[in-house]
Amino acid sequence: MDKDREEFLAWKEEWGKEYPTNEEDERRFETFRQKLREIEAFNRSSAHCCRKGLNRFSDLTADQFKLEFLGCKHPTMYKDVGGDEVMCWGSSR
Repeated sequence: MDKDREEFLAWKEEWGKEYPTNEEDERRFETFRQKLREIEAFNRSSAHCCRKGLNRFSDLTADQFKLEFLGCKHPTMYKDVGGDEVMCWGSSR
């Protein structure tokens, strides 16, 4: 098992993460791996006065995070985009 996979398994245990399918687990692992590389690159740079680390959101893409945690909270903030689809004002879709 590679180091990233081991770190992912430890991270999942720490945050109590479980996914319904192996495919979802693999998608989340790839997102986690990308975040890990971004964190490592950021922390290697001496141009920053702080360090980044893993957190409970490290298996989410930026779009998934926005949708789950920065989404609209009030119905008047939605607009009709055709058919039955609605999206939040300011959304990138």
